[in-house]
Amino acid sequence: MAHEIATIDGKPAVMFVGELPWHGLGQQFEAPPHTAREVMKAAGLDWEVDLKPVYVLDDGEFHDFPEYRATVRVDGRGRMSCPPFGLVGKDYRVMQNTDAFKFFDPLVATGGITYETAGALGQGERVWILARVCGDMRIKGKDEIKRYLLKTHSKSVMKSAASNRSLSREFRRWSKCSISVGIWLFHAAPNPSFLRWCSGD
Repeated sequence: MAHEIATIDGKPAVMFVGELPWHGLGQQFEAPPHTAREVMKAAGLDWEVDLKPVYVLDDGEFHDFPEYRATVRVDGRGRMSCPPFGLVGKDYRVMQNTDAFKFFDPLVATGGITYETAGALGQGERVWILARVCGDMRIKGKDEIKRYLLKTHSKSVMKSAASNRSLSREFRRWSKCSISVGIWLFHAAPNPSFLRWCSGD
């Protein structure tokens, strides 16, 4: 099965700590980075997104579609190697990667979590960051349970369902997640951001 990890600026958009993942891609860290900014740079996610109007050329004339916007990288607009992420509704509000990831830094600073992996799927429209929660659990003194926090967000509402399934597959391969509870955080409908607490054996 394909890994679906994005290639951004010619490099796989993924970073990880420790053992090489099954797909063999990304920048490796021996020890967890200390800030979300380090994670974003290593995973190739240190860019911003903007919204642009959508036009269709029909019979020599451009027609606008005011109900939709295109999500595009600010630093890659107009480059053939950097196509738009997708279409969103007119009420969609962009969540920048920096805003999505900064949630983790205070928790890392307290020693409660450590950065584990981060990256993007597709053309970069689906972004995730995974942190390891410190302090493993043991069931009846035998089964070790590792705990994680997963944060994802999409740059294209119309692609998010399929990317969610891909991300779920990838996460299970990384963490062997068997028990999970999901909480949807709606920053601005219809732009959901997903935060998942997960324990994996």
